[in-house]
Amino acid sequence: MTADQPGATLPDPQVGYGTVDPYTAVTTVLPEESGGLPPNVPPARPLHLPPPKPPDTWPVTAALLVCLGVAAGLLAGGDAAHIRRHGRRRGWQPATTGVWQRPAAGPAGPARASQPMPAEPPGNGTAR
Repeated sequence: MTADQPGATLPDPQVGYGTVDPYTAVTTVLPEESGGLPPNVPPARPLHLPPPKPPDTWPVTAALLVCLGVAAGLLAGGDAAHIRRHGRRRGWQPATTGVWQRPAAGPAGPARASQPMPAEPPGNGTAR
């Protein structure tokens, strides 16, 4: 009653008839001590636990925000490097020709004479 019995046959060569449980040995009322009747123990009250708290999602949200910030910074840095490289190559002047720009005025060489004129921009016809 006050010892944990081993799972093997009794007596076990290592632990004998079991290991003594001190708490049970002190708190158990033996039938010999209570006049042969088991003690009258009231039934245990049901447990009333508070509802579980919702999980904390802030660490995951913070990690995602940091990752998005790093990705945006890397993209902005790549764009800045691209703009800087091409801007320095042109001396920080706008491109000479583009989809929405007319070619620069001047004598048309043989290579330029065979190229068609770029399309006009939408709207009032001013280049943007």
